[in-house]
Amino acid sequence: MKTAGNNGSPYPGGRPRPVAADMPAGLPPVVAAVIDAARRRIRQIVWQRGLLAVLSVGGGSALATMALDVVLPTMPDAIRLFLTCLMAAATCAAAWRYLIRPLRRRITSAQIARAIETGHPELEERLSTTVEMCRTGAGGATVSRRLVEEVARAAAIDAAVLKPRREFTYRSAKPWIYGSLGCAAVLLAAGLIFPHATLRLLTRAFVPYADVGNLYAGRLSVEPGDARIPLGDPVTIRVRITDPSMQPVYLHCRGAGRNTLERMPRTAATNNVLEFSLPLLSLDETLHCQVRAGYARSDWFTLTVEPRPAISRLTLRYEFPAYTGWAPATATNAAGDIRVLCGTKVTIEATPSKPLQSAALVLGDERPVAGERSGSTRGAGYRWSLSIGTNTPATWRFDLKDAWGFGNAPETHAIEAIADAPPTVTVVKPEVLSMRVRPTELIELAAAVGDDVGISGAELAVTQDNARPERRRLEAPTPVASQPGIWMTAAQLNLAEMRLAEGSRVRASFRVSDNRPEMFGGPQIVESPAIILQLDRKALSWDRQ
Repeated sequence: MKTAGNNGSPYPGGRPRPVAADMPAGLPPVVAAVIDAARRRIRQIVWQRGLLAVLSVGGGSALATMALDVVLPTMPDAIRLFLTCLMAAATCAAAWRYLIRPLRRRITSAQIARAIETGHPELEERLSTTVEMCRTGAGGATVSRRLVEEVARAAAIDAAVLKPRREFTYRSAKPWIYGSLGCAAVLLAAGLIFPHATLRLLTRAFVPYADVGNLYAGRLSVEPGDARIPLGDPVTIRVRITDPSMQPVYLHCRGAGRNTLERMPRTAATNNVLEFSLPLLSLDETLHCQVRAGYARSDWFTLTVEPRPAISRLTLRYEFPAYTGWAPATATNAAGDIRVLCGTKVTIEATPSKPLQSAALVLGDERPVAGERSGSTRGAGYRWSLSIGTNTPATWRFDLKDAWGFGNAPETHAIEAIADAPPTVTVVKPEVLSMRVRPTELIELAAAVGDDVGISGAELAVTQDNARPERRRLEAPTPVASQPGIWMTAAQLNLAEMRLAEGSRVRASFRVSDNRPEMFGGPQIVESPAIILQLDRKALSWDRQ
């Protein structure tokens, strides 16, 4: 007799499936298929029941931890860490007992056959007998082969009507189903009714050292909370409460070199709102703070110390007026004060200590002038160009803003526009400016000329008695190599050619002009003290004077 499945196949489901390694050879296909389907069913029930057990134990442990956090809101972090470890240990133990260890057990075909027969006494152990006989190769002297075939045929007929889904049910998993559904229902209801509180309790249960306050943190109003504070600036922590039983109020601060717990004094009480404040002076490190008010613990908040923007490198480049002939100069790592000749173009190049939102230069009380970026990379510098003149303000400073809106510390630098000084003329020959000379003498005259920039020319002004001065252009003054800024000019005065009468008086002086152009108000002309020569035939000779 042939028992068929779908499409006349002897296998349940109409197609053969892989056979387990311990499946006895010669076992009727229908019996083998039933045992194989039962094995898969048992495995499915085992891992699903184990997973439900893990969820039930884990969820129950989490709910218990959350309930303790509600009842004992001021538990130290160490105890909450112990509870979290206990919750994890219970969950791992449940996973080992109900999931991992059962899945590691080997289920033999004989065990499955006996389990099926337990619920079907009418099978009269034909199923297990067939499995055992096929496994041990029964036959020979004690049992005839015909008898084995008859038992196997009867077992195949019995197996054809067996349904593994009906034989192996989820009855043993019901407690864990109810447990997991109960935990899920409690968490879902709490999350729908108190979403923020539930999330807070869950976070504290699974991450005991998280920067999260307890259930009553919402009853505290804390300012400023997470904030960035400029390095060295003070900050005041303010707390407002409406429940007088939440006193006293403390501020717990932790930092690299600080771990303090300070009591916050009450500063105001209006409309049943109590306000407490505590100033923190001159912050020099980042602090993690928490407010403790009675049974309430606020969320941890961070006061991040942010250095103010500053200039890490300042370079001043000078382009002097063309008439000076001076080469451009550069001052690196300059202090900031500018003292240059009028008409000089000054380029200020500044490299900030951090990326900036804006950088401007302020001259005196004028409006800030935005800087030109001197690079495209992170932390690039800025550039400004100034023309220094007599109308330039006497001070300048930077106005910097970083990404957080913090400005730089105020620092003012001086600007001094140095005017081109007029030249100086000192008569060096003769040494005496008033003297008596013979009318036939050849007088040697010389003068030293000083100037901060340069000399454009020199003249000798000669006046006879009361006549109009006669100006004689001289050769260009010669610079003195050993004395920068000094030139020498010389002239000869031939009295014999002038044909002057006895008793006449000659007045001579050097006139020197610098090279300041007209656009800068030049040139500047300076005249030396006059040299007075009184003609007297009886005077000593020039060489003897």
